[in-house]
Amino acid sequence: MSMQSLVRNARLAVRAEVLAAEIKLRVYMRKAVLLLLALAVGLIAVVLVNIAVYQYLVLQWGPVATPLALAAVDVVLAALALICAMTAKAGPELEIAESLRRTSAAAVEDDLKGFSSGQGLFGLVSGSSAEHRSLSLILPLISTFLAVLRKKKSTR
Repeated sequence: MSMQSLVRNARLAVRAEVLAAEIKLRVYMRKAVLLLLALAVGLIAVVLVNIAVYQYLVLQWGPVATPLALAAVDVVLAALALICAMTAKAGPELEIAESLRRTSAAAVEDDLKGFSSGQGLFGLVSGSSAEHRSLSLILPLISTFLAVLRKKKSTR
């Protein structure tokens, strides 16, 4: 267990977090683009169909019942389009990224446990009080960061 191991594991944890965030962002952007495309095409189609159906039904149902029936059909179509847009999911790469994140966080946590025992990091410092103070500030920050990550994982 060394400082290099801790830094390597911390970098790996950060990379895993960034990778997971990028994948999620891509999925959300794909959903947004598909939703906007579906909305634009759907609006054009609905307008044209509504005009045609209105012209056909206005003589049979009258000027009041025809728009109400068309509005009800439009609401059902909009709900179906919204459900279809929300079903897009991330691929298997998100599971791999989250697995890597869990593994790297566990490795950093194990390194921190070894350092806090007094054998690791503080045993390596050769008595410089400035280094000791900076290390005593960094370790609680890292452990707090890991606690926040663990809390995020447990809430999912």
